[in-house]
Amino acid sequence: MKKILIVLFFVFFQLTIMKAQDIHFSQFYNDISYENPSYTGNYEGLSKINFINRDQWRSVSVPYKTFYFGFENKIKILSGALGFNFFQDKSGDLNLKTNQFNLAYSGSFNISKSTFFLGVYSGIGQLKIDYSNLSLLDYETFSISSVNYLDLGLGIKHDYNLNEKILLENSFSFSHINSPLISLSSNSENNLSAKYIYKFKMTYSLLYDNIVSSFKIVDQGDFSKIEIGSFYRINTPIGYSFSPGIGYRNKDAVILHFGFNSKNYAVDFLYDLNVSNLSNASNYKGGVEVGFVYLFGNKKNVEFKKHICPDYL
Repeated sequence: MKKILIVLFFVFFQLTIMKAQDIHFSQFYNDISYENPSYTGNYEGLSKINFINRDQWRSVSVPYKTFYFGFENKIKILSGALGFNFFQDKSGDLNLKTNQFNLAYSGSFNISKSTFFLGVYSGIGQLKIDYSNLSLLDYETFSISSVNYLDLGLGIKHDYNLNEKILLENSFSFSHINSPLISLSSNSENNLSAKYIYKFKMTYSLLYDNIVSSFKIVDQGDFSKIEIGSFYRINTPIGYSFSPGIGYRNKDAVILHFGFNSKNYAVDFLYDLNVSNLSNASNYKGGVEVGFVYLFGNKKNVEFKKHICPDYL
């Protein structure tokens, strides 16, 4: 009986986590179109490929693993871009898995020193759970193994060149507008809560280098977080750059960052030092995250010392 209660606790714990919040990444500086569709096409070049892999909580339980892939391509219609992205999130002993595919569009226009980006997305997702570990229970009587859903959202972004050295960016997104039903229980309804994200980013250009600072607020249902961070981009005369940085997610983690990029690609390594209530159990170990971005096609040949915003952001 005790074993059954423990298993049931983890079932409801994992379902509660799923209801409370979406997946998240520690790349506080990066404009990921999954978070805001208006980020689609915000780069130099014709096309962009983006990979992210995240491995979390390996020290305290079965790891939470998240994989993300995105592709974007600029089009002439309304100076816009089309993109699609896919992510898979796996968590816990019951292999709670979310798969989602999104299609996004973003258009832009200029007013004086400002550029405005408007974006929308539509996605199809599936939430699935494996109850095979519940061999002591007839789990079919109280649970559904998978559910499919439609997801909708929109976003806006405003870039403002304050002067030759400072670029200011403000963005806002509204995800899960339709509050899709994701219930895995036959006895209750569980809707994916609407999510709001506001992000402010400032890029300060020095003679050769850049400083990028970011502030982000996320609100979704009963869950909210604040994330801040900054990194120093060290540019070299041979076209490569390095970017050590640090960030903080409130009541959760200190984020250590190191990035490397060239003219067409960037690789980022991040590590979360857990400072939440689980820090003692986890020995301050949180998540490992690796990101890769590749740009190609019709890229402008701009000298790095004159370029305000890093190429891969």
